Amino acid sequence: MEKADIINRSENIVTEVCPHCESEIEMTWSIADRGYKAFCPVCGERLMLCDECLHSGPNGEYVGNCDYCSETDSCKHNKNTT
Repeated sequence: MEKADIINRSENIVTEVCPHCESEIEMTWSIADRGYKAFCPVCGERLMLCDECLHSGPNGEYVGNCDYCSETDSCKHNKNTT
């Protein structure tokens, strides 16, 4: 197996809308390597990769077990550190 094959299996094109500046962001991202939190390249604010979490089942199946809490602005993948 070549290195390119391994990279293609672990990285996806991720598209999210930044809740801060409302820009649509598309990027190559590896959840396994980088986790479920990124930063918007437009405004620099936190960009939670919620759709990746919601579709984290086998072959990208929808699992729908979101535990986001608006009071703490956190979830299982993005703990509130303040």
